Amino acid sequence: PLPGISVVEDQREWNVGTQTSLQRYDRSVFIVIDAFRADFVYGNDSLNRNSMPFVQAMMRRNEALPLIGIAQAPTVTLPRIKALLSGSLPSFWDFVDNFNSPALQQDSLLHQFRQYDWNVCFYGDDTWLRLFPPEDKFFLRYEGTTSFFVADTVEVDNNVTRCMRQELDRENTLDTHEQSCDALILHYLGLDHIGHFQGPRSSLLPPKLVEMDNIIKEIYEHIEQQDHQRCTSPKCGTLLVITGDHGMNELGNHGGSSSLEIETALLLVDPKWKQHSIPEPNEVNIV
Repeated sequence: PLPGISVVEDQREWNVGTQTSLQRYDRSVFIVIDAFRADFVYGNDSLNRNSMPFVQAMMRRNEALPLIGIAQAPTVTLPRIKALLSGSLPSFWDFVDNFNSPALQQDSLLHQFRQYDWNVCFYGDDTWLRLFPPEDKFFLRYEGTTSFFVADTVEVDNNVTRCMRQELDRENTLDTHEQSCDALILHYLGLDHIGHFQGPRSSLLPPKLVEMDNIIKEIYEHIEQQDHQRCTSPKCGTLLVITGDHGMNELGNHGGSSSLEIETALLLVDPKWKQHSIPEPNEVNIV
């Protein structure tokens, strides 16, 4: 990777369908659902078909751009986080460092947030706290959860949701004594734990997808309400990004390069997009 931190010097127009947009986002919510396999959202598997009704409804209303992210092996969490945030390709040295990684020094999304004085709040997999140590002032507020207790498929996510709701409550109460988050990052581990514990055919998996769907709905409705109240120009808005770091194979494991391990759901969401023409839900693009 190139040394140093890049600087954005221009802001160009971009197109949504046939519309030219000057939309800029001054806030972002980034949800990583560990092992969020693409077919859990886009597939026709009878076990999971109706498990994410709100996400499916967003796609039908043209409020979500459905994509499939292709993860580069090794498909384990730490190198995948590095790849998602920095754009660099992971190596098998990253696999070796998965449980003992040094802080990420190369340019990344979080380095950009810090450079432009965004307040970032993080809750979830404590792998992020190894890559971005709190003492380096990446986060305004944070709380990590451990990924080692794979039998825990409940509390590991409840802790993230509890912190998420505290952040939403801060915005709803307009408490001027506490700074709000410009970027909220959530990393949920429960789906991955179910895979390791019982595999993707587990009876625990559909309820977990329903739980994630309800969380996405809660955050979406908050974004819609807040942006309606505070935004009066195209330079104001919140982009919701939902993705997985990797998938899982039919045994519930990951690390290799099979299609089930590398294909992840990736959705970009903005309620204002229903005013424009974006790909229909059956036109899932691969990125």
